[in-house]
Amino acid sequence: MNKEFRFNWDVHGIYGLIIMVAGLGCTLAMLINHSTFSNNRVRYAIWLLLLLLFGIGFLILGGILFGRTVFRNLRHSRLKKNGRAIMADITDFGRDASVSVFGRNPFVAMLHYIDEFGEDHEFVSGVLYRDRSAELTGKQIPVYIMNDNYSKYYVDLNSVLIESDSNQAG
Repeated sequence: MNKEFRFNWDVHGIYGLIIMVAGLGCTLAMLINHSTFSNNRVRYAIWLLLLLLFGIGFLILGGILFGRTVFRNLRHSRLKKNGRAIMADITDFGRDASVSVFGRNPFVAMLHYIDEFGEDHEFVSGVLYRDRSAELTGKQIPVYIMNDNYSKYYVDLNSVLIESDSNQAG
């Protein structure tokens, strides 16, 4: 059960990394070429200022997008390491309308769990880009919760999907 941390890329993380590199390039270009343009100060000062502002802006925007992905992955790994694992049943599959990739909405799994006090808890998985409803409906999936706080959870679909993919390959 103790697997090492695996970074799961998402679109925001990739865009953030690209934008951070562009911002770093703009900022470094301004700092390196700053002394080269000393003869035409007025003309190039505006360009250098714009390059610096775009560079810093891109660095901040890229850092926010990339940081969001990093912190989400760290939160998930912390929940897997320190959280309490419960087994929830997949009851249904739906589409996540808030995400659109090439005009299509990815799938999400809806999970249901009844705790020892008889309270119902509903969980929603991360996105799936293929329809896995036929092979996963009715299965039990580990859901990691933090200190009996059911609002902070991580649905570990990877453990079941890896098993499913290895069974199909063999």
